[in-house]
Amino acid sequence: MSVSEQLGQLAMEASAVLDDVALSSLPESSPLIADIKEGRVGSFSNVVGTVAIRRLQKIAVDQSPHGIPLLFGFNVIRGHRTIFPNSLAEASSWDPGLAERTARVSAIEADAQGVHWTFAPNADVARGAHQNRVGDTFGDDPFLTSEMVKAKVRGFQTSTLGGPGTLAATLKHFVGYGAAPVGRVDSGGGVSLSPTDLFNTHLPPFVEGVASGARVVMTSPVDLDSVPMSLNKPMISDLLRSRIGFKGVVLTSESSLHRTIEQGVARDDRDAGRKALRATVDVDWNGRSFRSLDSTTLAPPLNAKEKDEIRQSARRVLELKWDVGLFSAPYRNLDPEKEASALLTGDSRRLAREAVASSTVLLKNSGVLPLKKNVSSVALIGPVADDPGELLGFSHAMGRLSEVHTIRESLGQPGFCRRLAFAMGAPSAHEKRTSKAALDEALRIAKRSDVTIAVVGGASGLPDAQVAMLRGLRKSAKKLVTIVVAAKPLALKEVLDLSDAVLYAWEPGTEAGGGLRDLLFADAIPSAKTSISFPQATDEPPALIPFGFGMSYAKFEYGEMSLSKDELVGDGADFVTVRVAVKNVGAYDASEIIQLYVRDEFASIRRPALQLKGFQKLAIKQGEGKVAEFRIGIDDLSFFDARLERVAEPGTFQMMVGPDSAHLARKRLTLK
Repeated sequence: MSVSEQLGQLAMEASAVLDDVALSSLPESSPLIADIKEGRVGSFSNVVGTVAIRRLQKIAVDQSPHGIPLLFGFNVIRGHRTIFPNSLAEASSWDPGLAERTARVSAIEADAQGVHWTFAPNADVARGAHQNRVGDTFGDDPFLTSEMVKAKVRGFQTSTLGGPGTLAATLKHFVGYGAAPVGRVDSGGGVSLSPTDLFNTHLPPFVEGVASGARVVMTSPVDLDSVPMSLNKPMISDLLRSRIGFKGVVLTSESSLHRTIEQGVARDDRDAGRKALRATVDVDWNGRSFRSLDSTTLAPPLNAKEKDEIRQSARRVLELKWDVGLFSAPYRNLDPEKEASALLTGDSRRLAREAVASSTVLLKNSGVLPLKKNVSSVALIGPVADDPGELLGFSHAMGRLSEVHTIRESLGQPGFCRRLAFAMGAPSAHEKRTSKAALDEALRIAKRSDVTIAVVGGASGLPDAQVAMLRGLRKSAKKLVTIVVAAKPLALKEVLDLSDAVLYAWEPGTEAGGGLRDLLFADAIPSAKTSISFPQATDEPPALIPFGFGMSYAKFEYGEMSLSKDELVGDGADFVTVRVAVKNVGAYDASEIIQLYVRDEFASIRRPALQLKGFQKLAIKQGEGKVAEFRIGIDDLSFFDARLERVAEPGTFQMMVGPDSAHLARKRLTLK
């Protein structure tokens, strides 16, 4: 391959979503088609559909130099056609097995539409609820995030990437994106992290994702300590590749290379391209920086080292294409009949419904839930209850509004409510105002109903008008159950005060209605616990609802925790077993999430007051008990010190076990 052809492999073309219909009108004379024919593009984002992809792939295979197939990537974050709850919600299930199953369905559906590569999972550790895209993270804990990231990689890629229904997984956004300051961070910006915070908090999910075999890492759109990540050689070449051992493809965040010119870090696209190659970045997403190096007027011309960097990057891209099976089957799974049968199946809907029930957190219950089936009269109030867009949520890939089961639709099915009355009551999150008549109607309906279910929230948070509606409902309703739909944790103090019960549904997705109805009527028992702390007020430090909190319709009693021994020898092989018995003394079979935390009482650097080091989700039948066991070894007590060396320092540690981070039994362990 010529240098020009190698540079073509490093270019990813981006566009608005091009499906079979949109691409059918693209003329053969278009610049996009010309780029494929001349080998100036190696991959695409946002092209989906068997007809569309077959058309572009055939051009690449039949008419481009060497006939190298194209890679097609897509943002398959929380499902493809079947949309599951968002990442924060899924982490609140504390069930990596569930996360792996939803990733498998997502991969099968996307693969059926010609996609080879997903830009997920998100390995960022969120630092606060302020970010617009915090809902795409797995929360604010490195351990829980790592467990969910590993599960997603397994689900997307399986053990045989390139086999049926598999996608190459992408760890994003390397690194520190979750610590970006308040405001939009997609278009650049900066974050500063101490080296120990970087190594102990933000790197672990990436390390675990790489160890699990993720084939791609995407750079962060924000710079770290004033260096744009897509040009950051110490972070990418030295840390990610040399120290962590990543051997796959590094993809820029969209348009981030070109943005370095605006940031004053690169003189032009050519300068940005050269610096990115030096950092061992491989693919420029929606940019011209690498392509600009293919020029007879390039000054100075590419030297031998730069040509070798291009060759190495092209090799990594070609290896990815080989591993996903494109050289042996460039038209794999491009069958319109199989495509239709793979999307939104009955099994995928059932899994989505299970995921909603498993990830919705019961934050309050004053004895009003669960409801009895065939309850005589229910008032369903709030615009979100019948808004498929708000229930589907952000990052919904190819999900369709028409396929969402809304809460209103699901509660209206026979056998649940003898009389169901619906009223808007307040504007949705994206509307400015509603009429007094709408609120008055909602209050009248609530007053004559046995139970009132208010559904509030949406993409823009919790509007004042909806809170005002809850105040009115509190005066009119006999029993008030509030369901909150939101991408991220909101300030809920007044909502909790006004409501008899609160279910936090996050962004529930396609099967919102069915999953929430299951919880309301005890066809599923709440087991979810928060994967991120909730703030007292917007943008204030989290304190209102602790990490790991969630209620159940069952009641669990914890026995005394025990350690198999109270001293650990620091020789690398020794370990201690932490045990606690948990009994279900409630009226329902249910699952309980038992959490293990560690605190280093004295260290050479400041350590967290609580570190999650293990969890178990145990299904316990009514009247029965089980024992949760955790094995703690030297690695669980170690950290990166000021020299960025991993150490386990002798001293005392608190072992803590309980149902959430605020209610913990403690035992002391000594490391010698």
